[in-house]
Amino acid sequence: MFLGSEPLRGLSRYVRRTLFAKNRPGQLEGGVDRLKWSLARFIVFEQPRKHARDRAILNASGHPMIELTSMRELDDLYGARGLEREV
Repeated sequence: MFLGSEPLRGLSRYVRRTLFAKNRPGQLEGGVDRLKWSLARFIVFEQPRKHARDRAILNASGHPMIELTSMRELDDLYGARGLEREV
């Protein structure tokens, strides 16, 4: 599971994805992405506070988990498992 802990990196990815990834995987058909200040605020202020709590919940679940700390680690994992990721 990828849990980004750096708010500015998360905000940067949100802005890039919203403004420049016009036909991204998982996007609803006909949906138009728009920057939302409420989501930007959540990414920068709320998510970092929830990070430790969410990690504890996931660890307590007993399910197998892989924690990645960067997009490079995610790319390496995909490569190691012979998977391709749409960028």
